[in-house]
Amino acid sequence: MPITYTDSRATFSGNCKIDEAEGLRAHLERYPNAEVEMTSCEQIHTTILQILIAAQTPVIAPPTNVFLLRCLSPYLKQPGNSSPE
Repeated sequence: MPITYTDSRATFSGNCKIDEAEGLRAHLERYPNAEVEMTSCEQIHTTILQILIAAQTPVIAPPTNVFLLRCLSPYLKQPGNSSPE
């Protein structure tokens, strides 16, 4: 499963496809203070990115994939910031 959940965190790994979007949206609605860990994420569907941006979900561990990090960093909220950088 590309996204696993606990009450306080969604952990992304591998290729996160659109099939994961509804589960992520529901999780962030239920746990609005949840954080995201993306260290093992290789790809992310744009719908999932839009959900993260709309929910202003803090990313506590960004992806280690350099290309993905470069593409996502302008949109991801870092913990302690009120908006994405």
